[in-house]
Amino acid sequence: MRLDEWHQRIRRQQRRILRDEAALRSYVADGWPIWRIAEKHHLQRYEVRRAMVKYGIEGREA
Repeated sequence: MRLDEWHQRIRRQQRRILRDEAALRSYVADGWPIWRIAEKHHLQRYEVRRAMVKYGIEGREA
């Protein structure tokens, strides 16, 4: 497996949380800020925020 294929697979696994509405709602219900969700899943804050807007979830920044 080439390095770029491996990297794409890893990124796909990291972004899986962005397609899981229930998991995002669970994080928000537990009081997790957006930056912490992003950090845990090795994502950028804007990616998490965009997914939350898509599902109509209100989260907190700090």
